[in-house]
Amino acid sequence: MKENKYSPQMTMKDDSLLEYYLKNPQMFPDEEVQAARWELEKRGIISDDKQPPVKEELENSETIIFPPKPAENSQERSFSRSLLSLALFIVAFYFMFKWDFTSIFILVGVLLIHEAGHLLAMKYFDYKELSMFFVPLVGALAMGSKDQISQKQSIIISMAGPVPGIILGIITYLLFIQTESAFLEETAYIFIVLNLFNLLPVMPLDGGRVLKTTFFEKNDMLSKIFIILSIALLSYYFFSIESYFLLIIPAFLFLQFMGQSSFKRIREDMAEKNFDVNKSYNELTDEEYWRMREEIGVNGSSYSNYIIPNHYEVSEKEPKIIQFIKSILYKKPIMDLGIGGKMLVVTIWVLSFLVPLGVIMFV
Repeated sequence: MKENKYSPQMTMKDDSLLEYYLKNPQMFPDEEVQAARWELEKRGIISDDKQPPVKEELENSETIIFPPKPAENSQERSFSRSLLSLALFIVAFYFMFKWDFTSIFILVGVLLIHEAGHLLAMKYFDYKELSMFFVPLVGALAMGSKDQISQKQSIIISMAGPVPGIILGIITYLLFIQTESAFLEETAYIFIVLNLFNLLPVMPLDGGRVLKTTFFEKNDMLSKIFIILSIALLSYYFFSIESYFLLIIPAFLFLQFMGQSSFKRIREDMAEKNFDVNKSYNELTDEEYWRMREEIGVNGSSYSNYIIPNHYEVSEKEPKIIQFIKSILYKKPIMDLGIGGKMLVVTIWVLSFLVPLGVIMFV
């Protein structure tokens, strides 16, 4: 019996997909193409004496003219959704934690300033699709997208939220010392506590992102270990303080970690088949898009039913297929942070803890 390691998966593919392997052998390992050929022979669709060699097929095939790839849909972030998330955040704090409205609005103001710092830094570095979203009982997050960033840009964006917040907290605390205003006291403490918490060296907090970007960006194994430790530490902490709802944070981080691992495997498989995945969607040629799209269909993704080999037409699921391809593509960050830069990052991070604590203890 003719078999190799790819034979079992070939038995589950339909005829058109198997024929696609033979028509595009340059995209697959030789053993995979051979397994597809054997499966077609078993089904009686081709025979050894009738099936031309792969090279002859390629020479005799007509040149394919690929249509333009679909335009990338920019995901517009609705301002009304941000307002709705803010309203839900306020209502949740009021009914679940029984906070008074003054404290809630102070918290919202502090979060707005914190996330605005991230957004302004993103805007400066030409991020697109900027938005802010509140997560009830958890916090808020700023979002944006860019094809490629550098270590320095990533660190500045991460620090642009907590560092200005800590500075404002110190200023507010000094004003409280002068006025003895209860409102200023509460505002100062929320500014300082929230932003110091965000600087803790644990993912997905800002401090964790800074640590990962500064020291683990080049080492995939260390990066994975750091994320797993972050999930474990956050889970333990939230269990210990009986804040079970906050377990959504390590749960989300775990799902994100698994998703990234899955896309990394697909990315490596694509690279083995000579796809250039180290680029942005805008940099894909028309042929690269449609070839990559076909590969997704051949390998049994959730979009296989909407992808027909050698059929280059936009489907009803094309926006999601585009997003799937964008998740596979990955432009490596620009590693522009030297030893001096890393020392500066650590110094700013340490001072961000020491200065506000010193002001509160000694002023």
